[in-house]
Amino acid sequence: MLKIVIAAGLVLAANSVAFAASPEFCAGYAQAALNQVRVARSNPACAPGLVGTRWSPEYGVHYGWCITAAPPAAAEEREMRTRYLRSCRR
Repeated sequence: MLKIVIAAGLVLAANSVAFAASPEFCAGYAQAALNQVRVARSNPACAPGLVGTRWSPEYGVHYGWCITAAPPAAAEEREMRTRYLRSCRR
């Protein structure tokens, strides 16, 4: 039974890595995230919602998350920031 559980865990781990975003994709994602963070921080109307790692000013935070995520999840995160930026425009 333990062998089956370990084998299932290895299969799941291998599958999650196979669908993770590439380093090149994540470099672009992280840079875009920093651009969005800069825009948000420059607008006082956006300040109340700038909480959590989504709004971190650290490149490594965004890159590190992305490298473990599937590209659709990264695209959704980017879209969530875009939606928030649109919502707090003056």
